[in-house]
Amino acid sequence: MRRKRFRPSIRRKLTTTILGVFLANFLLLGGYYLHLISARLPEALSELQIRMGNQIYRRMLIAEILLLAVVLLVVTLVIYWDVVRPVEALGGEMDAFRRGVTPQPTDRSDEIGELHNRFVQLASDLERERQTQNRIIASISHDIKTPLTSVMGYAERLQKNGLSPERTERYLRTIYEKSMDIRELIEEFDDYLSCNLQSALKLQFLTSDELCALFEADCRDELEQEGVLLTVRNECPGEKLCADLSKLRRVFGNLIVNSLKHFDKAERRIELVCRRQEGGGVQLRLCDNGSGVPGDDLERIFEPLYTSDAGRSVAGLGLAICREIIAVHGGRIWAENRPEGGLCVCFTLAKLS
Repeated sequence: MRRKRFRPSIRRKLTTTILGVFLANFLLLGGYYLHLISARLPEALSELQIRMGNQIYRRMLIAEILLLAVVLLVVTLVIYWDVVRPVEALGGEMDAFRRGVTPQPTDRSDEIGELHNRFVQLASDLERERQTQNRIIASISHDIKTPLTSVMGYAERLQKNGLSPERTERYLRTIYEKSMDIRELIEEFDDYLSCNLQSALKLQFLTSDELCALFEADCRDELEQEGVLLTVRNECPGEKLCADLSKLRRVFGNLIVNSLKHFDKAERRIELVCRRQEGGGVQLRLCDNGSGVPGDDLERIFEPLYTSDAGRSVAGLGLAICREIIAVHGGRIWAENRPEGGLCVCFTLAKLS
């Protein structure tokens, strides 16, 4: 790793230059006037008046003016070299970024260097967000076009005469199912757009016991109908939290849907474990005994539109929505494969101070 080159801050350079001006001025004039003041005050004043008109004083005045001019020139060069020139270069980088040129970081360690590197980071974030938006638009366009083509095709057939009642009913049912697929995709996209708005959080106080009870009440009936055994364990009873329950319900719902898609065993189980997080807060672990996820994909499953299911026509946003919701709560989310098989999705929530 290359060591960052040290540069003193611009404020320190200017301060040092100005102090040097005052010190030089003090040494130049102070020594002369100190000799005059060392005698008796009346004589010193008389001597000072005499000196004001002689050649020595004029030379001292000229020397002081020249010194101030040189110092002014030095200060101007320092300001141009360390402030104006880097700011102009940064402006050029911004113009180049508008034309599609990726800015590069600098090794300057002063304020201008910090500003430049912050711009580089901002440009990188904007470019990554732009690429994500392009992928979302392309995916939605593709995923809507497929069922929409079917809807248009079956609707065209229904306009023709001579169809049997059975075929008419089948075509209508297919149109309805394809329309529901389009609606589900659009609703999921709307959720993704709105889930990361910090101002939309409606925080309320609750305990870990209440959170676990809420999850069990929301999910147990649905999972029992799907033949899934649900277990809830709270290892930190009474722990106080502050969260948006409606958004946490969306997290739990998306995680449950994700688990139900990847079961490959007759006996299907889901377990929620709530435990204390090291350093404060709680960690929730939603584990299943499904097929798990390949190790290389554990980090990518939270990316928008990524799916490990090659047979799925619509690349989901569910886990990406979970990541955004947990992030605005000040927590983090990750996934782990279980040694005995299955996947654990873990996320943290901050403890109430």
